[in-house]
Amino acid sequence: MAPEGELAGLEDDKYQDLADRYSVELNLYEMISSKGKLYSLGREQAKMLAIQLLQLPMHIAFEVSTEAGVQRATSFANHIFTEYGVKPGQMGVRISEDVKPQMVRIIIEHHLAEE
Repeated sequence: MAPEGELAGLEDDKYQDLADRYSVELNLYEMISSKGKLYSLGREQAKMLAIQLLQLPMHIAFEVSTEAGVQRATSFANHIFTEYGVKPGQMGVRISEDVKPQMVRIIIEHHLAEE
């Protein structure tokens, strides 16, 4: 059945289903202090994410469940921006109630290029 109305024409959309999405949960409190200082694990994770963000067409969302988590996740994203030059528009921080306290869910969306 072909889409109708506003969705008509999407059956021929060459970009349909051209994104992979996956997530990983890490202990944010083991990666960055409440003052925004990255621990060694945080520096390693930041570098790995930055390399991917710079080389691949992808976006990352950092999901946390508390305001303290938002502050740490924002500091983490800011580190990636300032140290590696990743575009701030490629990263976001948001609150999600189903993330455990002290954890961060990193949702990675990789946009696949059409060949």
